Amino acid sequence: MAERLTPEQLLERDRSYVERIISDDNFAYYFLHEKCCNLFRKIQWTIFGNDADYDELINSFYEYLKRPDEETGELWHKLKTFDYRTSLFDWIKTVAVRFFYEPCTEVLSIPDDIIDSGLLEEMISELKSPEARKYFWYAYIAKYPKSEICQRFCIDNKQLRLLVRRSETALRKLVKQKYPDYYNSLFYKEEVKLVDINKASCLPSQEESSRSSLQRDVRSIVAQMPNDRYREVVEALFFRDLDPDEVASIFKTTVSNVYNLKSRALEQLRDIVLYSPGEIDISKYINRMADDRLRLVACSIFEKRMEYDDIIKQLGITDVEFKKLKHAAMKELKELVFS
Repeated sequence: MAERLTPEQLLERDRSYVERIISDDNFAYYFLHEKCCNLFRKIQWTIFGNDADYDELINSFYEYLKRPDEETGELWHKLKTFDYRTSLFDWIKTVAVRFFYEPCTEVLSIPDDIIDSGLLEEMISELKSPEARKYFWYAYIAKYPKSEICQRFCIDNKQLRLLVRRSETALRKLVKQKYPDYYNSLFYKEEVKLVDINKASCLPSQEESSRSSLQRDVRSIVAQMPNDRYREVVEALFFRDLDPDEVASIFKTTVSNVYNLKSRALEQLRDIVLYSPGEIDISKYINRMADDRLRLVACSIFEKRMEYDDIIKQLGITDVEFKKLKHAAMKELKELVFS
C-alpha cells in the first residue's frame, strides 16, 4: 500500500507537476493522458456516452489549459490560475468537467441577411481550422442536414457535437476580433428560466410509449442531460406545457428548429438511459438480440464495460468493421428497449 503523503508533500508534488507541465509539452501530455486517465475515461463514458475519441478529449483539454492569455499572450494561462488550495487532481477534475459538460451560454444564431449578403462566407474563409470552415459551409451555406454532414466528415452524431463546439468557438473568437459590430447579431445569451426539476411532473402520455418499459422517474433522466439546450426544450414542452410557438419565441429560433431540438433531446434521453448502469435490465434486452456478433458487441460494451480497443482485439476485426457492428448493435438495442 502506498504511503500517504503529508499536506506539505502534496503541495510540493503539485508545484513540481505544474512546473514540469508548463516547461515540458511531452510531460504535459503524459500527465493528462496517463496520470489523469481515470478522470478522462469517466468523462468519456458519462458525458459523451463512451462515444468520444479519448485522444481528442485529451488534446482539446490540453489546448484549453495551454491557451495564452488574451492580454499578455502568456501560455498556460488557465493552469496558472491554480492556487493550490486543493490538490492539482481535484482542480483538474473540476475544470475538465466544466469544460466538457457546460456548453457556452452564448448561443450561435446566424440571421439570413448575414448569410445572403455573403458576409458569413467571408468570415468562414478567415477561420484557421479547415474542419471549422467545412462545417460552417456544409451547415449554413449548403444547408446539408446533420446526417449528411456526418457522412462527409465520416463521423457519428456525438463526434459531430464536438466538431460543432470547436467550430463555434473558433467563429466566436474571430467575430470578437475582426467583426465586433456583428457579435450581438450572431451570438446571444440564453435567458430561459429553468423550472425546478424536483417539482416538475412527468412527461405526458404521448411520450410515455417510448419509455413505458423503463419504470423510472423521467425527471432524473432530464437532470442528467449534458446539453442545456436540449434539457430546456424538454422542460419547456413537457414540464411547463408550452406550445412550440412559445418555445420558439423564448429561444429566439424557428418552430421547425424547436421540433429538431425536441427530436435530438429525446434521442439523448434514450442514450442516457442506456448508458446509466442499473437503470434498466440491459441484459434482458441484449439476450433478445438475434445476431450473435451484435449481441457480443452489446454485451462487451454494456455488461463487461470493455474498452473499444479490447473488443476489436477480441473479435479480430478492424476499427471500421467494429464501428459498423457497434452502430448496428446500438440501433437494434434501442429498438428493443424503446419499442
